[in-house]
Amino acid sequence: MNTRTDGYGGSREARVRLPLEVFSAVRSAVSKRFAVGCRFLAEECIDGGSSVQDAVWYATQFAGAGMDFLSVSRGGKFDDAKQPKVGEAAYPYTGRSGYECMPSYYSDAVGPFGRNLPPSKLMRAAIRAAGHSTPLVTAGGIHNFDQAEAVLASDQADVVGFARQALADPDWFIKVLSGRGAEVRLCLYTNYCETLDQRHREVTCELWDREGLEQAGVTRSADGKRRLLAPDWS
Repeated sequence: MNTRTDGYGGSREARVRLPLEVFSAVRSAVSKRFAVGCRFLAEECIDGGSSVQDAVWYATQFAGAGMDFLSVSRGGKFDDAKQPKVGEAAYPYTGRSGYECMPSYYSDAVGPFGRNLPPSKLMRAAIRAAGHSTPLVTAGGIHNFDQAEAVLASDQADVVGFARQALADPDWFIKVLSGRGAEVRLCLYTNYCETLDQRHREVTCELWDREGLEQAGVTRSADGKRRLLAPDWS
């Protein structure tokens, strides 16, 4: 969708200039001990937007430039978002591209889990074929340990990112690591959290935000109906 005519839009070669110039500027301004990478879309998921093939090419360019990591997301564009109500801000997760970014349990035949994994695998393979070892981070509908392990074992990515699952259970990895994986609260992908965000309310998780409200010292939401931190466990 980038149609600029000043050398920064149109072709892939022109569109990649800005992120590469920003990377160069940041890299030169920070210590070599500071990791500098890029998060970008595997696919914009809008008519006329960047494709998976574009993203694969960008990934090799970013790796060749020396980025320390590449992090791949999907969709979430404002371009196809619904018209907001008067007085409300536009919100990107209301169109098809937004759904691809934050799919819910109410899904199509593909389902809500791991929708971004096939393009991630293509990108990682292209990076390796170009002779680079740049780690690739993937995310999107990955919500349990077995699934994450399978992603790494099948070379679909080098690092797995979690967002909604990390909100559902901030201590999920400690529980798994300590042999208590059965106690992990698994995200239901109802997008309860996303709905709160869309309404500009404090974001919490339905799995725990009404639990133990009577306990002393519980920090609550502005309306007092929800806790803002997951309950302690031992």
